[in-house]
Amino acid sequence: MTAMIERIHAEKYGVYGARKIWHELRRRDVPMARCTVERLGPVSKSVRAIR
Repeated sequence: MTAMIERIHAEKYGVYGARKIWHELRRRDVPMARCTVERLGPVSKSVRAIR
């Protein structure tokens, strides 16, 4: 799953956060909860909140 999150993040030029990646996964018919994307994002070091 982290590979798919990293792939989507890279395809979207690194600007998608957890919420948009979750929406993209739903468009691709991948059943994954938003909290799972939020949890796996920092593990893959691709989805992080920038404040």
